[in-house]
Amino acid sequence: RTGACVVQFRVVRTGTGSDSPSRTTVDGQGNAYVANRAYSTTGSVTKIAGDHDNCIDKSDAGTVAGDRTSTSCSTVYALNTDECVLWTKSLPGAGTCSDGSLRGIVVDFGDSSFPEGYLWVGSTCNKKFFKLRPTDGQLLDTVQIDIPPYGAAIDSQGWIWSTCNGCGAGAIQAFNPVTKAKGSVIYKPSALCGPGWGYGITVDLEDKVWITTWGDTWTNRNGKPCAYNQTTRTWSTPPNTDIRCPTFRGIAIALAGALWTACWDTGRVWKIDPVTGAYSRFNLGCGPLGVGADLFGKVWVANADCQRVTRIDPATSLVETFSTASSTSYTYSDFTGVQRALRNPQGTWTRIFERCDSTPMDRWNEIAWTLTTPSNSSVTIYGKSSDDLATLDGAP
Repeated sequence: RTGACVVQFRVVRTGTGSDSPSRTTVDGQGNAYVANRAYSTTGSVTKIAGDHDNCIDKSDAGTVAGDRTSTSCSTVYALNTDECVLWTKSLPGAGTCSDGSLRGIVVDFGDSSFPEGYLWVGSTCNKKFFKLRPTDGQLLDTVQIDIPPYGAAIDSQGWIWSTCNGCGAGAIQAFNPVTKAKGSVIYKPSALCGPGWGYGITVDLEDKVWITTWGDTWTNRNGKPCAYNQTTRTWSTPPNTDIRCPTFRGIAIALAGALWTACWDTGRVWKIDPVTGAYSRFNLGCGPLGVGADLFGKVWVANADCQRVTRIDPATSLVETFSTASSTSYTYSDFTGVQRALRNPQGTWTRIFERCDSTPMDRWNEIAWTLTTPSNSSVTIYGKSSDDLATLDGAP
């Protein structure tokens, strides 16, 4: 809402740059996961609580969970001591390779046990995706695919799509996280999309899989965001020959359906109508990398070459920049969680309300809510009460 930098966490296994935190994603409860790609060493995943109610008490028993956590971007707790950093899980099964082991990261639609979704993270070293349990990061399952995963996104049917690290002209592949069935490797047409390899990935409101392409300034000078239609099994690009960049990177769909993508070498972010090809551009400089929409209708850009992020208001074209207190703002996955939410709009919202009075006659009376539910949707409200916070979790 304000752009203020409110918290900073130390993550990964060692707390050093060698672990290289890279991709981030958000589950249905607002918790964040970080894929630590780890060049030539063991990759890992870190989970961070998105709400203080989900933080845990670490070693100072009897206090409120989450009372020891960063409260500004000028204060950072030592590794494994911040109570809102829930766990870090090393994945030796992802292998080690010079290009970094863990890359693509995505949260599935979950089940009755974990409606917020299970985490899946892909290894470029051995072409595997790993399923982790939300509570502790325990490895639950693996899926072997045919390409080294780079980016990852989920469609409305729950299939997880991945771009390919390298793969010549670029390719995508999908798998079902429930059945573990996998689709064929699908190569994009170089003549249409540009010969660069697949980089960023998202799924639009019609379940088309969009990717960007990365290449050099000469061979991929006409690189375009490119969409794969699952129904017709065909590729398309926005119908405008002026839309081109050799190094399109992050890509996202905003709430209204517009396509947003960052051109790395020109420092510009593009807003594109995928149907008409109409576009507008915002000159940001500073290495725009990741692009993500929020639930307020704004678009956020991670500027990797400077200590800032940028917020764009599509309604007014207002561009604002905010400090991140770190040298590199690096991510281009679903770092707001909105891409997942657009494909599976469900989740939970939990808040604790405390009464001011403690007299015997001071009691809760009712829970009332005013809401609008679109067709085929519903909201369920649960409430519980207790005399004190310590016994609230166990209350009926």
